Formats: sequence, structure tokens, C-alpha cells
Amino acid sequence: ASPTAIKFKLNTVAGQPWSLDDLKDKKAVVVLFIGTQCPINNAYMPKLVEMEKEYRDKGVQFVAINSNAHDSIDAIAKHAAKHGLTFPVLRDEKHQVATRFGAERHPTAIVLDAAHMIRYEGRIDDQFGIGFNRGHPTRRDLAIALDQVLAGKAVTTKTTPVEGCFI
Repeated sequence: ASPTAIKFKLNTVAGQPWSLDDLKDKKAVVVLFIGTQCPINNAYMPKLVEMEKEYRDKGVQFVAINSNAHDSIDAIAKHAAKHGLTFPVLRDEKHQVATRFGAERHPTAIVLDAAHMIRYEGRIDDQFGIGFNRGHPTRRDLAIALDQVLAGKAVTTKTTPVEGCFI
């Protein structure tokens, strides 16, 4: 079976429809499964804002998805504002998109190429985790995968384990 392109359409926390199909000109898409309460997830928010700025002009679209049943639209919107998120935050109320991606923890990062095929799935890097908090990551997994996709290369490490709270 040939791999199929991922498709999904969800509403932003502001109630606007948002679809992967609308991103025709992007070289890569970073799909982030995030929550509002997980300390590891929240430790990564400033880093994701930095990365989005770094990759924005390289043709990369970042988008966050909240699939937590217990997070209200209001809580998600407040969390996005508090952390100054510079990319769309979508609501996956029925958990369908998380299930389709097989995302179990947040923060989980997924890199899609221009054809919306999954090229990487896993952690952002190895800086924060259960019981540890390094001053700097020793491996920037998401950045490495993104750079390889943008260079038209195969991603060397396609999956990494995610440390974080269950969705």
C-alpha cells in the first residue's frame, strides 16, 4: 500500500475553519499536539514560538491541535494568548485527528512534507522530560527533521519517543 497524504479540517479556537488543503504553497507543515496543563508541554511553548519565527520564511507552516477532552475552548484560547502562540490553534473535540496520527502524548510534533506525507513524528527535542530539565537540548529532533525535509532529503530519524502527559 502506498502511503496516503494526511488530510484534516478543524476549527480554530476562534471558530474559523482551518484545513490542510488550504496550504498549497508550503514546503512543510509542523502539526503539534498540545495541551494546556502539562508542565513539559508548557515548557516547550516559548521554543515553538521561536521555531515558528525561524522557519516561517522557509515555507513552513506551524499549527497546533488540542485534543484534550477536559480543555475548554476558553482555556485553550487563554493558554495560546498567555504563551504568545504565533500559529493557529485548532480544537480536535472528538479526538479524531489525534487518533488518526496516533498521537498519545503532548507535546507531539509531526512533520508533513509538501505532499502532506508524514516524515517525522515524535518529540521536539530532548531538553525537557519526566524528571529532567536540561539547560540545552543535546538533540533538536524537530529542527533536524525539518531541515532534512526542506533540503529534499530523507529524514534520518523518523520517530522519537515523546515525554509528556497523555492526551
